[in-house]
Amino acid sequence: MKVICIDDKGFYKESPCPVFGEICTIQEALISPLSGIPSYSFVEYPPEKGQSYRLFHQRRFAPLSDLDETTLVTEEFEEKYCVLVNSSHA
Repeated sequence: MKVICIDDKGFYKESPCPVFGEICTIQEALISPLSGIPSYSFVEYPPEKGQSYRLFHQRRFAPLSDLDETTLVTEEFEEKYCVLVNSSHA
């Protein structure tokens, strides 16, 4: 899923961060373990050396569409390759 940066104030300027109007690709959406705030990790901004993850607050970004491609891919994969575990064979 792609989002656009709508607020680049407050980012740490020492490291590369999204700028206003930049489009980013969500790698993962999660709750920050440190702050408890809904956050994103982006493909374009991987963790820097010594970091295990790099998160940006969701409130600083707006979705570009209502489609979540990761959900669509997961659904398609399950339809093609998943077999019901509890299915009975006669």
